[in-house]
Amino acid sequence: MSAQTGTDLINQAFPLDGPHTADTAIAAAAAIAELWRYLGHATIGGTRDLLADPADVYTVVGLLSDADRRADDVLGRLASYAVNVGDESTYADRFGHYVPDGSPDQIQAGMHQAATELRAAANGHNWSASGLDRAAGWLSDIYRNTTTSDEGAALGEEN
Repeated sequence: MSAQTGTDLINQAFPLDGPHTADTAIAAAAAIAELWRYLGHATIGGTRDLLADPADVYTVVGLLSDADRRADDVLGRLASYAVNVGDESTYADRFGHYVPDGSPDQIQAGMHQAATELRAAANGHNWSASGLDRAAGWLSDIYRNTTTSDEGAALGEEN
């Protein structure tokens, strides 16, 4: 199976042009979690045989970097949503609760704190993507050195 096959499978289940609903967004988040679970199971026994070709490792790391950058964007949008929920009285009326003395709870403060945490998570994904990009740079050197040429031996071989 290729990267394009994986992309095609996702595009069949979740077309970019929608429909976009709460149910499809929840299903997409569940699919992401399950794909991480799949990768966890795939790498339980180690990656030496699974990803014997450095080009495969380079590709996986690069795609995970792309995923982190996309997660950064999505989490930023969810943070904006949380701020809007906290700031708009219609949301406070709809989602607010009353404490025992009859006053509304701190919807705004809670949602702003959620937004802060979502932004921190977004920054974490951005930081992770940067690290994955640097790792891919190192892996690309290995990838280039694994092929034989007239100029020298392959990685692990003596001249």
